[in-house]
Amino acid sequence: LYLTFNIDASGWKPCIRTVFNNNDSKHYIMNKLTVFFGSFFVWILMHFLFLSCRKHIFGHRSLVKCIRENEGKVLSASWHRSMLFTVYYFRRLNAALMTSRSRDGDLLTSVLRFFGYFAPRGSSGIGKGGQEALEVFIEHINKGNVGGLAIDGPKGPPYVSKHGIAKAAARTGAPILLH
Repeated sequence: LYLTFNIDASGWKPCIRTVFNNNDSKHYIMNKLTVFFGSFFVWILMHFLFLSCRKHIFGHRSLVKCIRENEGKVLSASWHRSMLFTVYYFRRLNAALMTSRSRDGDLLTSVLRFFGYFAPRGSSGIGKGGQEALEVFIEHINKGNVGGLAIDGPKGPPYVSKHGIAKAAARTGAPILLH
């Protein structure tokens, strides 16, 4: 269930709607098409945005050196607010970014796949698949790939790091790059 507000002649009225059943094939197909075309649009928009900007990357040589010295095993830690450029910057590296199992996560996962990312699905919290996703994420890093996490977690508070990045670093031996 979700709450929307409709406007008519008498003003705003709350309206409770139900999310469609995934077993309904028409809605399921429409949802998949919406996610695909929506994520493709975001992919194009991000390319236009970052190709039209002047960017100065400080520490690029250090990053390349760190990836080379650690045979690809590097963890990138950033806040949620900087994820847009992080996704664009680390594209085509077969990097991993964890995403939630929500409908928003469906769109984000599809966008990440357009950019060449691997996206284990799960969030912190009981029953949200975070531990399972972290295990898959760690396995991917141990194969010599870059991994990234938004360290302030899915629900914040902003700029307060969660423990997932420390667990991943301890289990992989990969250095953490903060940006």
